[in-house]
Amino acid sequence: MSSYFQVSVNELKPYLWENGKTYPKTTAQMDKMFADHQIALDFSYNPMYAATQKSTGQFTNDAQTFLFDKGTIGNYNYLAVPKTAPNKAAAIVLINTMLSKKAQSEQLSLKYGAAIPPYSANKMPQEITDKLNDSAEKNNTVPVKTLAKKRIPEVSGKKIPIIEQLWKEHVLNAN
Repeated sequence: MSSYFQVSVNELKPYLWENGKTYPKTTAQMDKMFADHQIALDFSYNPMYAATQKSTGQFTNDAQTFLFDKGTIGNYNYLAVPKTAPNKAAAIVLINTMLSKKAQSEQLSLKYGAAIPPYSANKMPQEITDKLNDSAEKNNTVPVKTLAKKRIPEVSGKKIPIIEQLWKEHVLNAN
């Protein structure tokens, strides 16, 4: 894995900001660099992120959302009640409220960050699917069915330290 990782990422260095000699330290720094047109690509799990940033004036109108041809990492948010919760019934009421069509519809608003509902695309209530598709069209972003079709799972959390170590050894500190 390390040799593939090293070759494929290091081949990109001439095209990276400052030839890959340094990298943004935070997502906020990367967002600012993107907004200032210092870099041409920014990342977010939220496909409505560019639209949200444009609505607040953080990004210019030329920012657009796209998916990689071979897929894009997607994750889900989970709501759970811990075994030690002192008021499990209240927690369940809150979770049901948060998953309601009304709450999910409100979250689609750009002013709330246009969060994508936590439903599987094929199990999503049609009303929410319609609102998502309307929002995607209005905000020039990716339709929910396209997102679902191209979604690939996140890397296992156990592999993250290995990837970070490979990045440091073979990319960040490579000559």
